[in-house]
Amino acid sequence: MKYIIYGGSFDPIHNGHIQMALKAKEVTNADKVIFLLSKRPRWKNPLEDENHRLNMLKLALYNISWAEIDLTEYNSLEDVNYTYRTILKIKNKYPGDLYFLIGGDNVNQLNDWYEIDKLSKIVKLIAIARPGIELNYNNISKYNVEVINSYISNMSSTSLRNMSNLDCPIEVLQYIIENNLYFVPRLKEYISEKRFNHSYEVAKLAYRIAKSNNLNEIKAFTGGLLHDIGKGMDKDKQRAYMALNYPEFLNELPPPLYHQFISRDICINDFNISDQEILNSIVYHATGNSEMTSLGKVIYSSDKIEPTRGYDSSDMINACLEDYQKGFEYVLKENIKFLKEANKSYDNVLTRKCINYYLKER
Repeated sequence: MKYIIYGGSFDPIHNGHIQMALKAKEVTNADKVIFLLSKRPRWKNPLEDENHRLNMLKLALYNISWAEIDLTEYNSLEDVNYTYRTILKIKNKYPGDLYFLIGGDNVNQLNDWYEIDKLSKIVKLIAIARPGIELNYNNISKYNVEVINSYISNMSSTSLRNMSNLDCPIEVLQYIIENNLYFVPRLKEYISEKRFNHSYEVAKLAYRIAKSNNLNEIKAFTGGLLHDIGKGMDKDKQRAYMALNYPEFLNELPPPLYHQFISRDICINDFNISDQEILNSIVYHATGNSEMTSLGKVIYSSDKIEPTRGYDSSDMINACLEDYQKGFEYVLKENIKFLKEANKSYDNVLTRKCINYYLKER
């Protein structure tokens, strides 16, 4: 048997971790990857409640047959858990060839590790190179590190914690939101609890629609969660913001539609969102526009038909799940019909463009 021991704080686990583990498994032809959860890592300050990290790890690995979780360090009462001592404790649990997987950034710190000379003799060290990190080749040679140069992912737990990249299993995302972790308290500073709950429902529906149509479901979830983040801004401030930054739309759009531009800008300036697909899906989610992106159509539809809106939207949801393009046109028609019946105006430059482009209605 061949086992890869993959230690880390996993704060939280994300798809980059899983992709690294899978790549190492393929390269070494290992039978299992053992995720060794650290309780109090020396160089990091993870969540004070380490139970959350364990719960998310369980959720992420639940259906992965080649992955297991080891709680030797997690259950330890020691102030510091040195890798060398941990390996001595667990090596009899995993009889066979033992590998220890580290990130490329850890290679440069190996010379500071406790009993690294002894550790490198009882396990084979393997490292995944990360873009932009220059490796210490003295350490690679001295400790016989096998470096996997294949590009895996530039994803990091830091980018997940600050919400600039949400690339992790959907079960982990839902756990983060429902337990108010990481970026969630900050997000709630911008919008009311009711608005946040709506945004969460939009995110979940957008994820489902994107996945069923082979689109990027993580981007869809992100766009859905952030689409209304500008709506909590005071109305006078919204008008002043539009006058300064989008004067061409100040009088062309009714004030309730200003928030889609403000939301896009908050994502850029306050949450470091740089993905243009996500940003474009947010900026026209309320009005629509001509030549909308695939993701833009998904977010537009999800916003209008998320299931807590208070009416039966199941037909439109099913249509979007089957074909998001046709579903979008169905939702657009029904939305215009609803606005007419409610005697609400939809007459603005962007919605006119959307109708003329997709419905050919004059």
